[in-house]
Amino acid sequence: MRSLFIIALRNVFLHWRQSLVATISLAAGLVSLVMFQGYMKDVQRVYQEAFRSRMMWGDVIVENQGLRHAEGRAEPWRFSVTPPEQEFIRKFADLHAREIDAYNRFLQITGAVTNGKTTTIFTGYGYDLAEGEKTRGNNWAWNALYGTPLREPHTALLGQSLGKILGCVPDKQEQVLSAGAGYKPEVRPFHCTQKNIQLNITTPEGQLNAVDLEVVGLLDALYKDVDDKLVVTSIADAQTLMNTPNLSYITIKFLYEGSFIDKIVNEFNQTAEAAGLEQRMVRWENHIVGEMFIRTMNLLSIFRNFVVTIIVAIAGLSIFNTMLKLVKERTREIGTLRSIGFLPKQILVIFVSEAIILSVIGSLIGTLIAIICTLALNGIGITYKAGVLVEPIPFRIIISPPLYVFSFISLSLLAAVTTWLVCRSTLKSSAAENLTYV
Repeated sequence: MRSLFIIALRNVFLHWRQSLVATISLAAGLVSLVMFQGYMKDVQRVYQEAFRSRMMWGDVIVENQGLRHAEGRAEPWRFSVTPPEQEFIRKFADLHAREIDAYNRFLQITGAVTNGKTTTIFTGYGYDLAEGEKTRGNNWAWNALYGTPLREPHTALLGQSLGKILGCVPDKQEQVLSAGAGYKPEVRPFHCTQKNIQLNITTPEGQLNAVDLEVVGLLDALYKDVDDKLVVTSIADAQTLMNTPNLSYITIKFLYEGSFIDKIVNEFNQTAEAAGLEQRMVRWENHIVGEMFIRTMNLLSIFRNFVVTIIVAIAGLSIFNTMLKLVKERTREIGTLRSIGFLPKQILVIFVSEAIILSVIGSLIGTLIAIICTLALNGIGITYKAGVLVEPIPFRIIISPPLYVFSFISLSLLAAVTTWLVCRSTLKSSAAENLTYV
């Protein structure tokens, strides 16, 4: 077997022209596969990170199970989390404190916002500022497009589209997203015709409440229809405005992801049901807020599978034609080997070994080219508009070792099987026919 492999290795260098063509085909196939798959992997990461960290949904959401139904949307205060229920949830979270990274409280608010000259409808929420920063993590701790993140009570962030309506605009439009993820953590100046705004709402009791806040920054609400109306403030200011100690929902982010989260979800739901509470815990992917994410990922999966199928088909045909030509051009060599006593099985081993050697060389060259191209493209800082997102996002390709390994194995199998089939077909002819092949 060793001698057959040595013969195969010698043939690779002896027939270098054919080997070069085969190597180029294999390298091109690997580059196409890993770069496209790496891009799609980054798109999925962008969306997943946006929901989990940027929008502070964490890993699970705890809320009244009727809040997202028709009745809950019409009268959300009837399905809020009361102080006793908050205490129940807090105690349960304390039992799993070692696994929890951030525990964030939210209260949704809707009403009218004015700067003294312009009045418009707003929707938004208040949250725990310190826990919110932990939920956003290192990449999104700085969540202000312009200005600064929320640090103190009695301040607010506006969606940049709403900010424009209220006369708050950046001094200069900038490319804000960093090459990796998140915003560059620096103060980008903006100005307002009036930095103090007033939020006005009608409480469930029919009381008209108002609170004055200072606009300290503008943020990107991700989606345009949300960005037009978004106001974000502290949980204390939101509860003062609503005149309530209640919450809309609680999000929990764990230190790491894993199947243990599902066990905690089931444990909480069983405990809450046994206690007669309407609160339920659910992963955000299975929540109504994750519906957009699931739909987007399903669409991207169809698109990815379609394009990968085309890439594999083109690469497969190229490799098939290359290997077919490589074997057919050496039909006389096969006849010579047979005439001096080589068995058909031994000849098959030689040619399949050549295909594997070429696959290794082609994959190594393709890997080097793919990494160089990926680093170059990532370093250029290309941005593009992604669907309904407000801000452009950086074009990036993830270097994923499993993708490279999978592509190498797939292309090697394709080359080996193709060579085996073509060589086997040639070996069906007699040695004399092989020797006289034109």
